[in-house]
Amino acid sequence: MPWIDPADGGVKARMLILLQSPARSDLTPRFVSLDNPCPSQQNLQRFLKQTGIKRKDIILWNTMPWLTLSGKKLSPTRNNITKGVGILKSLMPLLKNLTVVVLAGSAASQTRSFFEREYPHLTLLTMPHPSPLSLCRSPSVTEAIKTTLHQAYLLINSHRSEVNNSHTL
Repeated sequence: MPWIDPADGGVKARMLILLQSPARSDLTPRFVSLDNPCPSQQNLQRFLKQTGIKRKDIILWNTMPWLTLSGKKLSPTRNNITKGVGILKSLMPLLKNLTVVVLAGSAASQTRSFFEREYPHLTLLTMPHPSPLSLCRSPSVTEAIKTTLHQAYLLINSHRSEVNNSHTL
């Protein structure tokens, strides 16, 4: 299993961005991180900067967070998604400050029913995966990602304002 990047929000994060699966890498220890040298993370980092989302506000995770022993890319089968949701079940209770979950791509979108059932208080947003393959399909993909992340930014910051205002009353 990968580790969560300590440069991100950790248990104080207000937004979970759920991607598909880790890129193949020889890095050890493995972190789910915007700093990983793969194009998807580089694209996501750029989009987050463009929308004003700070690293302290997010946590990244993968729908299928493990690597295969063979090094082959994981297929988002029903069995793999179910196994990934089982791992999410142990992670989610630690993330008490979450208000938004961004499901990035089709594999992550398949976890929607889990979040709706177990965490109905969270706002779920869906966007295309930030991989180069996804982005090259159409300019509308880039716009959809920016729009979704901007919406997430507004949601976490409106929630922050509500919390700050309730503490000052």
